[in-house]
Amino acid sequence: MALFTSWDNSITTEQTDDLLTEIARKHLDTVEETDRVAAWYAVRNLLLDGDYAGMCLFKLDVGDLSPNCAYQLSQILAFWKKRQDLDIGVDKKGVAHAKFEQSEQTCASTNSLFRQWQAGEIQFPRKLSAFFTQLSGKLLLFWATVRRWRTYR
Repeated sequence: MALFTSWDNSITTEQTDDLLTEIARKHLDTVEETDRVAAWYAVRNLLLDGDYAGMCLFKLDVGDLSPNCAYQLSQILAFWKKRQDLDIGVDKKGVAHAKFEQSEQTCASTNSLFRQWQAGEIQFPRKLSAFFTQLSGKLLLFWATVRRWRTYR
């Protein structure tokens, strides 16, 4: 492409938008007509309208998509969701912090459940309990191997 004349070349946000739109259209074209469902049309319309904020905020439900359609739409949306130069009016640090806090709360809740299970305060269904027991044995073996590997370094 003529946009890139050297490996460390920079391009503007507008040039990036144009380039990604061109690539995204090629991704859209690879989806068979029989696999084009509402999500495909929604992403296409956002792309054609230049609604990059809408693409960043779009929640893709892959449940009713073919594997190829899910892959192509995920790729297209990632082009815009991963961009740091795109201002869509969202406090990215605030959103990241909120997601971190939510993950920490979920982790603390999960850890509490496992502590209760370990102390015998709660019980999981038999098959699930057997799975966790087997998994903990595998994890212990894995970490023992890692510790041995570290001592040889």
